[in-house]
Amino acid sequence: MISTVKAVTFVKAFKSGRTCPCLMLCEGDLRAHTEAVVKFYAGKESTRTGLICELLASLFARIWI
Repeated sequence: MISTVKAVTFVKAFKSGRTCPCLMLCEGDLRAHTEAVVKFYAGKESTRTGLICELLASLFARIWI
């Protein structure tokens, strides 16, 4: 359900949001490429708890969409 990918190429930084997320081109299983929004673990806005909450919210969104 949660896959691991490797960031290959930086695409762009988003101007909105307190955590300054970035869009990255990532490589997954079988070298398939996908775009992913990446949030870095740094600063007081991106604690482990905050990033876990972000993960759970995105997983719930997948279920309901």
